[in-house]
Amino acid sequence: MSNIDPDLNLPSKVNFEYYNCHDFHSSSEIQTSCKKSFSILNCNIRSLQANYDKLCQMQNELKYNFSNKSLSETWLNTSNNHLTNTELPGYVFISQP
Repeated sequence: MSNIDPDLNLPSKVNFEYYNCHDFHSSSEIQTSCKKSFSILNCNIRSLQANYDKLCQMQNELKYNFSNKSLSETWLNTSNNHLTNTELPGYVFISQP
């Protein structure tokens, strides 16, 4: 397995585009591929504690259960990693400050 080059094994059609909620729902490409694809939502949250409600609102507006959600710049550290507003229904929260 160590000889496998990941760049040669990427799926032929990978979408790394940025979308707002409207564009996400309007894209026919997304609507057809979402039902059969592994999906990741990456969000630069810039403080999970300050923007948790906005994250939940966006999740409700998207109306899509992504396979994985990734949050960058959570601003969590070992002293505040115990915050109570870090859970997203249907997902396991793993933090690496």
